[in-house]
Amino acid sequence: MAFRARKVFGTFKKASFSTEFAVQYTEYCERKKFNLFTLEPLIESKVVRKRMAEKMADSGISLDHLQHSFKMGVKMASSAFCQTV
Repeated sequence: MAFRARKVFGTFKKASFSTEFAVQYTEYCERKKFNLFTLEPLIESKVVRKRMAEKMADSGISLDHLQHSFKMGVKMASSAFCQTV
């Protein structure tokens, strides 16, 4: 892991993480916050609990992802049903 020096009270000290990591972590936190915001309707209607929504947002899932997956599932199920009849 690369160490970057930072100036603290006139002396330089090593940082335990790189600037690149700080930027990536900030972007991750912003993305998670946005994903959780999109999942609020599911929390309010008690479809999922807040902790589960936080886990979903943490792994990159937003309401758009769920809606798209649902639409694809319906399409796949209806095409499978039509083939078996």
